[in-house]
Amino acid sequence: MEQMAEECIKKGLEYLVISDHSKAAAYANGLTEERIREQHRQVDQLNEQYKPFKIFKSIECDILGDGSMDYSNNILSTFDLVIASVHSNLKMSEEKAMMRLMRAIENPYTTILGHMTGRLLLSRNGYPVDHKR
Repeated sequence: MEQMAEECIKKGLEYLVISDHSKAAAYANGLTEERIREQHRQVDQLNEQYKPFKIFKSIECDILGDGSMDYSNNILSTFDLVIASVHSNLKMSEEKAMMRLMRAIENPYTTILGHMTGRLLLSRNGYPVDHKR
């Protein structure tokens, strides 16, 4: 993170967003709560060291099968940005997909909806979404 911050500063940038995957994303070495606390300590230290440059704390948090988030609101509240994304159980009806998405959107800590359709270009169709809703 320190090297990334220094390179951003050299390029005249004002901020950097650090965003790892949440714990359900074991395939991506998702962060446990303890690793989040450690990362946030490091970010706080670097933010103090490199003021006015800022590193924003972010997470790409899995939207679980029931629409809940992969972390509690207590943990989510410690981030500057929360990107809510469906990464598993992608074969679902529109009703199920919309329940998951709407529940995540209604979470007060969700900032961004990631992978809104689950589509993987040239490889996988997305799940059905009512875009107007």
